[in-house]
Amino acid sequence: MTEENIQGEVATETFGRYEARARLGEGSMGRVYRAFDPLAQREVCVKTPRPEIVNEEGGADYVRRFEREARAAALLSHPHIVTVHDVGENYFVMELLTGVTLQRILAERGSLGLDEALPILEPLADALDHAHSKGIVHRDVKPANIMILTDGRPKIMDFGVAHFESSIVTAKGEFLGSPSYMAPEQIAHGEATPRTDLFSLGVVAYEMLTGHRPFTGDSVTGVIYRVVNEEPMAPSQANAALTARFDEVFRRALSKDPAARFSTARGFVDALAGKRTAESGSFPAMVATMAPSPNVLPPEIETHDLVESPARRSAVGRTLLSPGFGVAAVLGLALIGAAWAASVTRKPPMATMAIETQPSGANVLIDGAPVGVSPVFRQDMTPGPHTVKVVRDGFESAEVGFELVAGAEAVPVRFKLQPIAAFLSVSSQPVGSAVSIDDLLVGNTPLTSLPVGPGSHSVRVEREGFKPWSRAIEAAAGEEASLDAVLEPAAKGEASQGRPGGWVGEGDLVEMGPGVKVPQRIEGSPAAYPRVAARLKLHGAVGVEMIVTEKGEVIEPRVVESAGELLDQAVIDAIASWKFEPAQKDGVKVRVRYRYRQEFKPNP
Repeated sequence: MTEENIQGEVATETFGRYEARARLGEGSMGRVYRAFDPLAQREVCVKTPRPEIVNEEGGADYVRRFEREARAAALLSHPHIVTVHDVGENYFVMELLTGVTLQRILAERGSLGLDEALPILEPLADALDHAHSKGIVHRDVKPANIMILTDGRPKIMDFGVAHFESSIVTAKGEFLGSPSYMAPEQIAHGEATPRTDLFSLGVVAYEMLTGHRPFTGDSVTGVIYRVVNEEPMAPSQANAALTARFDEVFRRALSKDPAARFSTARGFVDALAGKRTAESGSFPAMVATMAPSPNVLPPEIETHDLVESPARRSAVGRTLLSPGFGVAAVLGLALIGAAWAASVTRKPPMATMAIETQPSGANVLIDGAPVGVSPVFRQDMTPGPHTVKVVRDGFESAEVGFELVAGAEAVPVRFKLQPIAAFLSVSSQPVGSAVSIDDLLVGNTPLTSLPVGPGSHSVRVEREGFKPWSRAIEAAAGEEASLDAVLEPAAKGEASQGRPGGWVGEGDLVEMGPGVKVPQRIEGSPAAYPRVAARLKLHGAVGVEMIVTEKGEVIEPRVVESAGELLDQAVIDAIASWKFEPAQKDGVKVRVRYRYRQEFKPNP
């Protein structure tokens, strides 16, 4: 479909009569080849699903999406939409374009003047209106899907998520489209209509004229929150060369209410050009005004496809090819619909909150009622105290209380979920034998409910005068494995390993219990109540298990009772500097597992 001075690997595949000559690109779903058509004696572009994707679980969904793209593109015949020449079994053939993407141009130029932008936007508007007249919505209009040919003509590429039925989340939890350019109703409800594409075209035009996207952030969730909830900076604020007239045009183009937007792409571009048409000549009252500057949500995760930065601007220019299957942003966002109000009319502000987990996909309960799968965004919360609990298989559950204030900025409540430990109990005959797990000495038998990571482990039990005993185990999260080692005496003269029974060496990891002197903290204080937690009035208890070494130092802290990442991290940071009078057994300094629990309560 496109060729931008890319030298891909030489290919030997054939697709029907088409001979692949080089691989131009590969996305998460498929591959794009430069190929030769011996019948027409011309070079073409062939797109095909990746075989390994087709054959894996959920592959049928990819095939259906691929077939949907082929059908959508084949229905369209327009000078500014990439032409489909042929459709075969598991492949289709398009014209091979030579040029650069609008994404690359913007990465190098930053912004364009109106006289440069309009010759690109006007043909694109006509192309989108043509697709809409055929009942097809592109759903992923963005600069990476717009090719500027060597003669200056723009073409829309990649109808890979073109809309025939309403769904933006696949069976595998993949999020189709690019959130920075998606309309609020598309994010919230999966609705895709012509006015969804017009919102995306408005975002593209805003970026072309100002050099900035209207909705940016340091995280996927931050971008989505802003698209759904916030108004962008007025373009006249972002670019002093733009007058207040452009503020009015973009206020309409980027309205949260689809009905308030332009009804055609051409109507929007005519308004940008200052043409007085039936549609562009009047601007109905908007439901909200554009903010003088955007609000920035707290950073969360690095998302190269979304973050607007100088580094991204330089790197994005290398993304020369968008082969259709790569336009789906795999974000695993299963519930976003609650973020958009049922009515776009602004109402008195309710309390807003965002709940995120790492990893995502945890079941979220607010005040005991399930509300969806993380990340969850809520605008319908009543002000006042609430509790949130997150639960995911294989991880410790977490719970925290907080208080919401009407109209306050939403600060995400984050949880870093801890894997559920497996447990191991080891007994032996004779007792007092040394136990090593994965070649690390952990104590003497009997050992009960020793936490270990889920998965495979090797266990070795030794005692002087006896043959060593070993087993491989598979520890399941949340379950306890029990081993009973019966050691055989070593034959006379046969070498044996291990320690004399009952002997404890300095630095051995032993279990707390009778005969063990408990470690005493001699330096360090409990965690301070974080300021951000105070603002949210977070409250809950954090439990941490750690190892106190024979030198009185804290190592391997592990959260076993979570009250959210903010309070958890406060405790972890505090205990890192603690010093103890070490535990002792039989007068020897030893290592022990030690538990600490701190409860946080806001000041009255």
